[in-house]
Amino acid sequence: MSITPFFLERPVYTILNVAVLPVTTDQDVVLALFQFVFPINLLLDAVKEELFKGRSLGEEQAGVYNVLAEKLKKEYGLDGRACVQRFVCELQRRHIAGWSVAGRILTHLFTPHAGGNKTNIDPLRDYLTAQSLGNREDNVCGLHYQSCPFSVFNYFDARKNITNSLHNVDD
Repeated sequence: MSITPFFLERPVYTILNVAVLPVTTDQDVVLALFQFVFPINLLLDAVKEELFKGRSLGEEQAGVYNVLAEKLKKEYGLDGRACVQRFVCELQRRHIAGWSVAGRILTHLFTPHAGGNKTNIDPLRDYLTAQSLGNREDNVCGLHYQSCPFSVFNYFDARKNITNSLHNVDD
């Protein structure tokens, strides 16, 4: 009798999120790249059970936000809740849905959908506040969520600078 690994016994959908952070010199020369991998494993049979229990989209989103916040707190010592709220806030000003399919997925996932049902609003209250702050004309996300020391979008800008510097080296 053989023992089957856990992941072969249940239907699993895995999403690997990778953040690559460059370490550069003052002259924008890349010295190293730190790679952080955030896997999300969805146990499809459990998701199916939850769907039939009638969990709302808002409850599902709140669950994803809470898991991500706990991961950021546990793995990196960050105020994970504030970092997720800051991302939701900043996402309202950055239209990454037009960048790629991944951008469209991230936009859909991190735009709170409460609907008109009060049970959807309660678990998402803080995230809906972050969304409304992000929709304001003045950019208050960094000020409002100061306990999160960084913006994910700064890394997108840094990556663009790295790509530009690599093109300049080849010329």
